[in-house]
Amino acid sequence: MAKGPREVRGFEVNPPDDGSEPLCFGIGGPPGSGKTVSALRIANGMSRVRGGKPAVIDTEAGRARKYHVSRNPNGFDFDYIQFSPPFVPAHFLDAINQALRLNPSAIIVDNGSDEHEGPGGVLEWHDINVPKMGGNEWAAWNEPKASRRILTAGVQQIKTPIIMTFRARPKTTTKPGSKTPVALGYVPIAGDELLGIMDLFCLLPPRSNGVATWSSDKAGEDFAIKLPFYLAPFVQQGSPLSEDVGEALARWQMGKSAPAAPQSNGTGAKRTPREMVDAYISAINNNEVVATLEALRSYQADERRAAWIATMKERHPAEYDRIVEANGRRFRELSPPIEETVDDDDDAFPEENP
Repeated sequence: MAKGPREVRGFEVNPPDDGSEPLCFGIGGPPGSGKTVSALRIANGMSRVRGGKPAVIDTEAGRARKYHVSRNPNGFDFDYIQFSPPFVPAHFLDAINQALRLNPSAIIVDNGSDEHEGPGGVLEWHDINVPKMGGNEWAAWNEPKASRRILTAGVQQIKTPIIMTFRARPKTTTKPGSKTPVALGYVPIAGDELLGIMDLFCLLPPRSNGVATWSSDKAGEDFAIKLPFYLAPFVQQGSPLSEDVGEALARWQMGKSAPAAPQSNGTGAKRTPREMVDAYISAINNNEVVATLEALRSYQADERRAAWIATMKERHPAEYDRIVEANGRRFRELSPPIEETVDDDDDAFPEENP
């Protein structure tokens, strides 16, 4: 069968920089870990650079209102958008587009987990579809996952910073041939597709007071956490998520600053131990420098670099701990995946029919 004519499109090569890049920040954690307040602090910091005030899309029946200055003298000033069920994925994009009309400094979606497990979300939509599809579990995913693709594709085209919070709960797994449960840590409640479009993602453990976890030895947490090397210099590890973090990210997003280069601190002065470790972490996370396990081992084994690491261990143990943590995380990223069986499968579902 002959095909109709195909439109040939032109593409702009090296278009001028319009001064902004999409930026999606995910924050996961159990109830009470400080997700909403942390998101508001980051968004407030972005206001210093971008102007305006944050817009909050609230899926939890007005819960975010208690953080507004009208109800809390120590609260935040933001525009409020109430989002009621059904939580159809594409409707989240509608709410975000509504928020864009307010010209906000940033858009907070609180809570993104409702897209997955809330009323009308992906899981419930699938369950409703199963009897309609004659019991075909696979075909029942088609509509909800198509709606999710509308959401993820739309969000990736938006250049106003988006901060999404996600509930998280502890999970375990059992490896093949073993009955001993292994803790996966706090796993965010969300589809992989939505987590995948986050530029950076952190976890807030219980009673963390806003101090985020940016690395973990638990497989489930490690899989969700994302801190690319080009954003790592802007995150104050060991400190609460704050306005300063938001300001730094907004400056990067608008092209007003860039991460410190691995070779220099940009001042001509001798670098501090922390700056040297920041440069090392940026380098091993750079796929152009370290793309395989073999390359990582070779990079670490360099004679001068190994001597420097030994010096850091002796003189600056806290910075040495950061090196060890970064090496472990990068090793896990570059290692072949281990097949696991999740014992709590309410969030796990098969891929849709091709």
